[in-house]
Amino acid sequence: MLTPFGLLVGFAYKAFAADGTTLYVVNVCGHDSVGLPLARSMNAVDDNYIEHNGVDNLIIPISVSEPKQTTKAEFAFCIDVVVHTVLIKKCVSGHHLYRHLTEKLLALSLEWVRSEWGVQLLRESCILLGNPYYFSDVKADAKSLKEVMKMAAELLDTKESQSRKGVEDASTHLPDALNLKNHEPKESKKPLIQEVISSPGIKKGFLNGRNARLYGPEGSSEGTGKMPDPLAHIPESLRNKCKIVDTRNMEQSFGKETKSQEVPATTSTSHSYQAQKEHNANCDKLTNSKWKKVAFEQSNEKLVVRFVVPEDITSLHDVDLSATEKVLEINGVATQLPVRIVTDGVRAKFVKASHVLVVTCPIDV
Repeated sequence: MLTPFGLLVGFAYKAFAADGTTLYVVNVCGHDSVGLPLARSMNAVDDNYIEHNGVDNLIIPISVSEPKQTTKAEFAFCIDVVVHTVLIKKCVSGHHLYRHLTEKLLALSLEWVRSEWGVQLLRESCILLGNPYYFSDVKADAKSLKEVMKMAAELLDTKESQSRKGVEDASTHLPDALNLKNHEPKESKKPLIQEVISSPGIKKGFLNGRNARLYGPEGSSEGTGKMPDPLAHIPESLRNKCKIVDTRNMEQSFGKETKSQEVPATTSTSHSYQAQKEHNANCDKLTNSKWKKVAFEQSNEKLVVRFVVPEDITSLHDVDLSATEKVLEINGVATQLPVRIVTDGVRAKFVKASHVLVVTCPIDV
């Protein structure tokens, strides 16, 4: 049902103003010029979305007319509140969104009446007059309402024209600095893709000339400059206070005692037969009270000899070990062996805890 002004009849309610005596009647009706509800993305939602999700979290466009005096003594003023017809069509008894939409539009109309005309209507005094119902007994003519409808129609026409023009119409509202059409790049006269002909850095036969020289009289200067300091990243004051250790030669800096102290014994198999004979003849005469032979441990494959070393011996660096097939010589002290050994396989190990030198000799089978 439509009113004489083309509005779709919805529902109406009465409510007292904040003074408690002035009674208002509010018509909630519909017209397509107001605009569909909008999502948070400012995109209009369709009827199917409202049917399944309601109007919670939606922005509802609304138009409010000015208060008009009525001809009935019961009501002082009448106000028309207009929303889109898709909402009014669902505000009918029996629809599953009837209660939801009625309460939403009632609360929204109270808020916009106060915002537009400064009239504070009391929520607790609201009473529904009917649905559908439209109160039309007003003293004023329809001039004010026609103005509202005219403004709504103009708004709808503007919106449709903007949608037709699209980006062209929207760009007219942009500042010149942001309007890309005003700053279109000029067409380049040069082709975008060009073939680059590479020329060699050194031409063929450049040294064939009589006076051609690759370097000057001083020759090449490569590698003649000052060598970079590998410790330049360390402050000079810190380098003067600390000892710099070359980690690439840790064994030479600290010795091999940090590892398992095993070294191969030097051999003297290249001695002449006469030197070997003289050495065997005098081996029993070489004695040293500081060196004491502890024990021989013989198995099928090796012979282990243990010595108690003097106190001044602290590592294998202080030991001079050489071996022949039947004799071990340590720092000039010779020890006769009970069996023949393989000199290439002799190994020595210094045990700091017990101050014992352990010499392992493979048996020559």
